[in-house]
Amino acid sequence: MQDSLLSQKANIQWFEEGERNTQFFHSKLREKRRRLQLNRIKKHKGNWVQGEEKIAKAAIRHFNSNFNLPTPTLDLSILNCISTKITQENRDSLDKEPNMDETRHATFSLSATSASGPDGYNGIFFHTCWDIIKDDINDLVWDFFKGTPLTKLISANQSGFVKDKLISENVLLAQEIVQYITINNNGGNFVLKLDMA
Repeated sequence: MQDSLLSQKANIQWFEEGERNTQFFHSKLREKRRRLQLNRIKKHKGNWVQGEEKIAKAAIRHFNSNFNLPTPTLDLSILNCISTKITQENRDSLDKEPNMDETRHATFSLSATSASGPDGYNGIFFHTCWDIIKDDINDLVWDFFKGTPLTKLISANQSGFVKDKLISENVLLAQEIVQYITINNNGGNFVLKLDMA
């Protein structure tokens, strides 16, 4: 009962004096700073390092050794275990530049009543206006095939399915954003995880 009473009194004291600029408040603050202070760290070999300068050097060595790893040598012979499903002829046809007939065939295979995008242009538009828009459509397909950036369609920070960009860049960007999420910003900050698949 006495412990319970003292515990209750401590909570009351914090409630009464904790929010004000009192000696109690500053003693709690000093105690918290003391607990959070990093006085020593253990190096990878198991020995302890003390002092701000030595701790800083040990941390720099640790992260340099983790993030400056040599480029791994890849043993591509393991790929020989995977059975070949695509022939050289298949590869060549994938790399072959599209022609007007292929573009026309793909365009006329669009559903006449449904729109392929938010602009509302459905298949009927593309079918009936083909003679007017065929050169523009063909140029668009050629530009896409050559890897020309599609202004306004693909944002500069998109890296999936864009030539010469890696989807792993998004992972690095996300890590950087989360690392700096505590920085104050107008309106506050938040992270929204949409799809990890």
